[in-house]
Amino acid sequence: MTVEAVGAMVGDVVVEEAARDWVYALRMAADAGQLGSDGVSVTPRVAAWSRATADVVEALVDVGGGTTGLLAAEALGIDVRDALGRAIRLAADAVAATTTP
Repeated sequence: MTVEAVGAMVGDVVVEEAARDWVYALRMAADAGQLGSDGVSVTPRVAAWSRATADVVEALVDVGGGTTGLLAAEALGIDVRDALGRAIRLAADAVAATTTP
């Protein structure tokens, strides 16, 4: 799904909440240690990429809101599919919480 489609489906506030949740997850990933298949630590590069991506997405969402911020991130080449999946799950959870007796 596109950023616009998800934004239209769940609303900008939900997209923004999901984007901020994703930023948090990226920052947590930056703290996790990882080894490449050859046993060489790729942690410094992965951590730097995750932190930089989180900083850029956070700044774009701060300025433009959820949908506009993710569109701008996508225009910069950042894969925002994880944030979109989070937005759909948040919206589904909200619906389930209001319809479950």
